[in-house]
Amino acid sequence: MKKVLTVGRDPSCDIPIAHDSVSRKHAEIHLTVSARLFVVDCHSRNGTYVLEGSIARRINQEAVDPQCTLRFGEFDLPARDIAQRLGAPARFVRCRCGGVVAAGGTCRVCGEVVQG
Repeated sequence: MKKVLTVGRDPSCDIPIAHDSVSRKHAEIHLTVSARLFVVDCHSRNGTYVLEGSIARRINQEAVDPQCTLRFGEFDLPARDIAQRLGAPARFVRCRCGGVVAAGGTCRVCGEVVQG
């Protein structure tokens, strides 16, 4: 199981996101010993954000609760999905609509169940 994941538009990233607002290597996410996520923005063009209710707060590096939602550029991804990936052998796949989802999960963008 991995302890660091990369997020970005580049297909070699652990969580590839095919969206123009996402940088090639947008962010790194580390699993802390307290099961929180430590998110590091990799000098992305459109920023990395934590959504708190309806407010998006830009971060450079910060420990976040797995119950929050992270925004990479204009693309939202629940932190619990990332935490699951860091703690289990599940893998992320890209839906036909461009959304990212754990294999076998339901896409949050279009609602389709995505097999891996």
